[in-house]
Amino acid sequence: MKILHIITNDKFTIGYINFMKRYMKKYEHSFLISIYNYSGETGKRSDLIDEENVEYYSDSKWLAFGGKVRQMVREADKIIVSGVFGVEMMIFFWPQYAFNKMYLQYWGGDFYQVREKIKFGDWRRWIQRRMLLSCFKRSYGAIYLIEGEYEKYKDITGIQKKHVYVAGVPGDPQKKYDYTPYRKNVYNGLLKIVVGNSATNENHHKEIFGKLAHLKDEEIEIYCPLSYGDDRYRDEIISYGVNVFGKKFHAITEWMKLKDYNQFLADCQVGIFNNDRQQAMGNIFAMLQMGRKVYLRTDTSMFKNYQKKGFVIYDVNELDSITMKEITDFPERDRNIQVAETWDYIQDNISEWRNIFNGNQLFDK
Repeated sequence: MKILHIITNDKFTIGYINFMKRYMKKYEHSFLISIYNYSGETGKRSDLIDEENVEYYSDSKWLAFGGKVRQMVREADKIIVSGVFGVEMMIFFWPQYAFNKMYLQYWGGDFYQVREKIKFGDWRRWIQRRMLLSCFKRSYGAIYLIEGEYEKYKDITGIQKKHVYVAGVPGDPQKKYDYTPYRKNVYNGLLKIVVGNSATNENHHKEIFGKLAHLKDEEIEIYCPLSYGDDRYRDEIISYGVNVFGKKFHAITEWMKLKDYNQFLADCQVGIFNNDRQQAMGNIFAMLQMGRKVYLRTDTSMFKNYQKKGFVIYDVNELDSITMKEITDFPERDRNIQVAETWDYIQDNISEWRNIFNGNQLFDK
């Protein structure tokens, strides 16, 4: 079986490709990746298992109309588009027979953007939205990172799909991290809290700052990762955070190496992710593995998903008038670590992707 993958060039891309090459060897894979990454920079990825059947493109017209691409599309038994962030402007022009074997894997922001209203007169955005929704409708199958996202998708887009699957964006099998060294309880009277994961309004930082404001005179430090997203929103949050917490507020605006970022998360005792959609899952996963206390919104698919796994997750609404004793108290720490240790997420990924390639729709819609 030939599988053609169209993948967004992001921090998850290498793990995705290496996973397919390592664990899905019985299928014949080809990968098309934009040469431009999420920062707008160019360059091929050097940490692949190998570069066999991995091709980069820089010309959007080539992906939309190129003869070689059309041949790859014709020969493929299944087409996986992982991350629908601009690629819809190109695959929109593909013939319907391509969509008849196409599965769109939604990362979250790609379909949640449909919630955003388009300003009057913004014709470029309006056309892009029409093309996006057309690709949603014409595609054969839909893949979501976690259960519960399909219901959100239907509510937001008004589109129902017959073939629905759940499969995560797999991690790199060459870089399986051992979180054991990060599990030491580091609370020594100074409470370090990480709020959010990016400079996007879906984080609702201000709401959390308001919930924590009554603790500003306590021994706390507030850290906000703002290294990517909207620059204007980032500056607004920095100004707001400093106004509320003063020198106790710290904005992280530069990218960190993964090892350094994991150490940063481990140095924080509490993670608060007020994201109103499936987002920040890498941060949440890491902090749960480290035995840190995590707060989420209860109306998200993430909250229900982690609870289903067996983790104890706290409700962000509990932060209103919370005391220092209450926020630092975490009797379920050992239980969460045990759940993390027994969760074989790689085997989960293998089973999920085999279901997709074999056409076994085990997900109950």
